[in-house]
Amino acid sequence: MHNGLSTTKKIFESRISIQSSNPKYSYPIIRLPNKFRRIAGETASIYQTERDGALAFLVVIDKSVDKFYTNSEPNEIESRL
Repeated sequence: MHNGLSTTKKIFESRISIQSSNPKYSYPIIRLPNKFRRIAGETASIYQTERDGALAFLVVIDKSVDKFYTNSEPNEIESRL
């Protein structure tokens, strides 16, 4: 059965931090690599799932993927290769 995912690959590793706007409310923050900065402000759907028995999240941006990949600049590691 096709689940709509074309490929899945690890792109980044980040520690999950906490953002707190007031003492009674806080929420987790997950950072993406700098090369995806152009998606900031876009709407995303976030799905909770599981991968190899571990909690996982799928983030789907409500825009065409090609727009962001063709316009994104290479990150520091990609530039050195």
